[in-house]
Amino acid sequence: MDTHGDSERIKKLRKEIEEEKNIKALLGPLFSEECRLICKEFEYLKIPVISPTATDDELTLECSYFYHLNPPFTIRGKGLAQYIFFVENKKKMIVISSAEGYSRSLAEAFTKEFSMLGGRIVKHFTYGANDPGIDSLIQQLIKLKNYEGIYIPLGNDNLAEAFLAGLKGIETRVNIYGNQDWLSAKGLESHSELNNRFVVSSDYFIDYRSEDFTQFNKRFFDKTGLEANRNVLYGYDAAKYLLGILSKSDEGRKLKEMLTDEKITITGIHNSIGLDSGRANRYQNIIRFKNNTFELIDRFRTEK
Repeated sequence: MDTHGDSERIKKLRKEIEEEKNIKALLGPLFSEECRLICKEFEYLKIPVISPTATDDELTLECSYFYHLNPPFTIRGKGLAQYIFFVENKKKMIVISSAEGYSRSLAEAFTKEFSMLGGRIVKHFTYGANDPGIDSLIQQLIKLKNYEGIYIPLGNDNLAEAFLAGLKGIETRVNIYGNQDWLSAKGLESHSELNNRFVVSSDYFIDYRSEDFTQFNKRFFDKTGLEANRNVLYGYDAAKYLLGILSKSDEGRKLKEMLTDEKITITGIHNSIGLDSGRANRYQNIIRFKNNTFELIDRFRTEK
């Protein structure tokens, strides 16, 4: 049922679910604000609300029966910090982020975790959404030395070209790191200098060129009439995860307990899914820009 985020439709859905005693879980909604409405209305039913795509960190705090299958921003920033520190062995970083929105959330989680691990944030630049002043920021960057990488979580992919031009102009040779907004940014194909040293974290990665995906897409289309695109695969992998857990629920364990079992992980098409007691997916894709395309390095699990 599509509630369209309407509170009256949500109340109607609640009444229907109350009358159906065999419902084990609710898959959806997609957006954080609608999840908040559902959680408020459904809390007393004690039915797990499992969202494939919501990202608001506060949802698990507000609702004890809410589950993130999409990693929230805090986990993304924290996880990339762990990857850079432990896997790439970088210990000194510069961070450039917006002063608001999810860019700020990613940067705050990253800097907190990186510092806690023993790394050093050499400088954290912030810019305003209405007047980012990228040129001025790049000029300040020129003066800095002794850093090993730059993390730029975009809040708007329209800023990508300005950052790319600025970084090329100062001929920086350190690795650049970003969030998934960079995947849709224009102009990367003109920056061969970033080959093999530009890395982003993302909640999705689909290798459309692989033979395995081509065969899956054909079978999926034959059965559903739908192309297996990014949006469809969020739902497909969520259903695969939930059905896998439900198939084991006859072993005497409660569904809520199994949903937070960190030993249970499924390898999805867009990402892996594995939750723990925090009720949020710990996995994200680490992707490298190489030969004018993005390739998957790892599906990285963020540790607590």
